[in-house]
Amino acid sequence: MAANVEAALSAHRSDAPVSADWFHRLHRELLAADPEVEPRYRGAWRDSAVWIGRTRAVADFEGPPHGQVPALMDDLVRFARRVDVHPVLHAAIAHAQFLTVHPYVDGNGRIGRLLIHKLLPAGDAPVPVAHGLLSDPARYVSGLTSYRSGDLDAWVSVFADAITTAAGAASRLVGRLADLRDDYHGRVRSRRGSSVPQVIDMLLDTPAVTAQSIKDRFGVTSARAGQILHRLADAGILRPSEYKAARFKVWIAPEIIDAVDVINALAPRRRLV
Repeated sequence: MAANVEAALSAHRSDAPVSADWFHRLHRELLAADPEVEPRYRGAWRDSAVWIGRTRAVADFEGPPHGQVPALMDDLVRFARRVDVHPVLHAAIAHAQFLTVHPYVDGNGRIGRLLIHKLLPAGDAPVPVAHGLLSDPARYVSGLTSYRSGDLDAWVSVFADAITTAAGAASRLVGRLADLRDDYHGRVRSRRGSSVPQVIDMLLDTPAVTAQSIKDRFGVTSARAGQILHRLADAGILRPSEYKAARFKVWIAPEIIDAVDVINALAPRRRLV
């Protein structure tokens, strides 16, 4: 999960243009800790057949021969670099074409969704595309099948609906986090120059912290970091968890973690089979 988040943010924030190297770097990052993928396949186009289904004989989909993958990906890179296509249409076609080429032995779905983050403008935070697409896996697969049969309109309709669902859920989350931020700053009054307001803001994107992480980020002493944690706990913002990072107790912001569940409530992810 951590690798997925890091790769998504990397794809969204990177200024590097789409290229074969860009795909390979993301693939290596995403699958670096996956024991089921041999190291030689991380960041390398596949050198064998791939299919979706129990066996090749009854596969729902089989990718093109592996010898065609480099040329097909060069073509996709050229398309991804275009700037004259509507962003939603651009991302929809690039995503579907990537999954049709299926250039890796594993991780194609995740890399394909990271490509959407790269091509779809969304401000400071990426739209949770996976939730939108995987909230209705059957329609997602049906849309991809339509694309592969030449029905672009059907696929773009599926894709646009998924983006709308995901963006709505994300907007709800952003609103809830903004309310929590204002509430927390109201609960804890601090003197000018205090690190407490900065720690509160940090919790919005890092709702699990330790004394060491606060010390490292804000340059305070260990004792001061501990004081901040206890002060925020007294205000009902933090609570100690049962976990430790190294030897440090992990403190969590439960209301912020609960707020993230709005994504799952509005666009629940279901297994893609």
